[in-house]
Amino acid sequence: MLPKSGKMIFRIEERLFGKPLPAVEGRDTMIERITANPLILGGKPIIKGSRISVEFILDLLASGVSEAEILEDYPHLTKSDIQACLRYAARSCKNEIYVALETVAA
Repeated sequence: MLPKSGKMIFRIEERLFGKPLPAVEGRDTMIERITANPLILGGKPIIKGSRISVEFILDLLASGVSEAEILEDYPHLTKSDIQACLRYAARSCKNEIYVALETVAA
């Protein structure tokens, strides 16, 4: 059932991939800055107060865009927002379900 506001917010501190989050340094920052709402970007994890997904920030970093360039292009973001995205990704990789990658013949 949806709350009266019509929004159902899933907070990361409650569960990540069906498991309670253990105490981890930096977790509080991640909790404060990353959220998910099924009405925004289909429920993808986003930086709170924005429509910028964690995935988008990770793609920028992976393609060689520096943290400084991201902050210049998106002045409403902070260094802590970017760090929270990285923490979220690190926690996600600790999931016990892995996507099989295509093997390349040697």
